Amino acid sequence: MSNSKLSGLVKAVAAMAILLSAPTYALGQLDDKFGVPNTSMPEYAQFAYLRGDWDVRMVTIDKAGKKSEIPGRAQITGFYHREGKIFQSCFVASKFYSTDIRAFDTKTKEWRAHFLNANAQRWSGFTVKKIGDTIQSIVLGGFSGKEIFDVKSVVSDITDHSFQSKIYASYDKQQTWIQTFELFYTRADPVDGFRINC
Repeated sequence: MSNSKLSGLVKAVAAMAILLSAPTYALGQLDDKFGVPNTSMPEYAQFAYLRGDWDVRMVTIDKAGKKSEIPGRAQITGFYHREGKIFQSCFVASKFYSTDIRAFDTKTKEWRAHFLNANAQRWSGFTVKKIGDTIQSIVLGGFSGKEIFDVKSVVSDITDHSFQSKIYASYDKQQTWIQTFELFYTRADPVDGFRINC
């Protein structure tokens, strides 16, 4: 084998080694592991940003506006179901587990979602809608469906690697909103399979 052919072979092997050692998502496995949105309507892609594994930093905000970070991190995994029209996320924190499942209502042009937390015996239905560059949820009666307040979340600053969510409560039928939490999501290092067993 000539030196030029050997050199070409070495370069090809080196390039393959780089590809094989690249992060999982860089190889397009985000689609393989976490599904793809159905292409029949563009709205189905509104949760494509949430696919994958995320680490979550959580901050509480008291009535005086003081912020306190909750120790530790939560994790979330988001994925499309096989037909690409249903999206599910699983949220795990210290002694906490919940899942949301949602589907797009083609008549109302918003997502209808359900929150489930079996351990705490909390469940509720809520709506999610894309408004500008944000994704907004309204949860009547809070996540138990029985609280004296409603909850709103506003997801913003969405990139391939991060986004944030601000959580608000309303005690006056959504006339005024008081911020209670901030959540900061950072894409987790790729792993082989789901981080969370949903």
